[in-house]
Amino acid sequence: MAGFWGGVFSLVASTAIAVLLGTFASRFLADIPLKLIAGIGFIAIGGYSIFEHFKG
Repeated sequence: MAGFWGGVFSLVASTAIAVLLGTFASRFLADIPLKLIAGIGFIAIGGYSIFEHFKG
């Protein structure tokens, strides 16, 4: 039974932390164009993957 309550507590705690971090991030990242940053990140990861594929 202790394992069940430990799992419940960890799920509730991780959800609360995610909500708090999301609220904090939304206040400070509202002015940053996140779609642009995400697009640049995806292109960079794709370029790196192609480079590693042909490298060897």
